[in-house]
Amino acid sequence: MVYSVGFHEGLWREAVLQLKFGNNRALARAMGGLLYETWREHGLRADCLIPVPLSPGRARSRGYNQAALLARELAQRSGVPALEKALRCVRQTSEQALLGAQERLRNVAHAFAPAHELEGLVVALVDDVCTTGATLGACAWAVREGGAECTLALTFTRARDAYPLRRP
Repeated sequence: MVYSVGFHEGLWREAVLQLKFGNNRALARAMGGLLYETWREHGLRADCLIPVPLSPGRARSRGYNQAALLARELAQRSGVPALEKALRCVRQTSEQALLGAQERLRNVAHAFAPAHELEGLVVALVDDVCTTGATLGACAWAVREGGAECTLALTFTRARDAYPLRRP
């Protein structure tokens, strides 16, 4: 199940774009606070938070992982540890925003792998936006390969037609 603060439109969309592409890292604090409110409202529980990793090339060019910034903020508020290195991107992928739904699924298939033992843990994946669910699905598959018992996801925004999602 994926939980989101709101839909990827208006001010929420602008916040994601500024955090992701505008190098406005200070936004992560406020956005993390809103993620925590969503966490509390739904009574979510997890053993750890795992941010969706960037490919090494994208991480170098951007200089930071926006999902990791959000996971850190959520970890501070929730007391649930953020394991930023528990999942890794094992191959370069194309930018998802440029692809259609089926292409997105193919693009991220087998792109992630567990870097730590996750045996029996309930994992909450954290990302900035869920458009089709392809990236989160690929990450969920990878953490289950690492032994995770269960996964859920928390994103700042989501597309109205993203599936399967919990309505904000």
